[in-house]
Amino acid sequence: AKIAVGAVPVVVNVMGGAVEIAAAAAATLRSGSLVAAAVFLLLLCIPLVIKLLIIMLIFRLTAAAAEFVCEERLVECIDAAGEYTGLLLGVVFLAEGMFLFSALLLLGGL
Repeated sequence: AKIAVGAVPVVVNVMGGAVEIAAAAAATLRSGSLVAAAVFLLLLCIPLVIKLLIIMLIFRLTAAAAEFVCEERLVECIDAAGEYTGLLLGVVFLAEGMFLFSALLLLGGL
């Protein structure tokens, strides 16, 4: 649109600034919608990470509390479940990070 406005010499001074303002407003709107999409995707991914973190903490606290009452093999089993939940938490966190990055890349923000 800026090239078309620049082709007519009389209109250049009057309309050139308006086209630049419209282009800047469109870029701002696009970046604002991109930020909104990023926040939405982040809010979509956070509950799973929080849930896995809570499950991991429950396993760890249960293993610590059961150490005085239960057999050692059972305590080791519960503690191992907590460790593996921590590994799963790391995998899910990385996968969600890659998902967010690729979604933003597809939306044209990066």
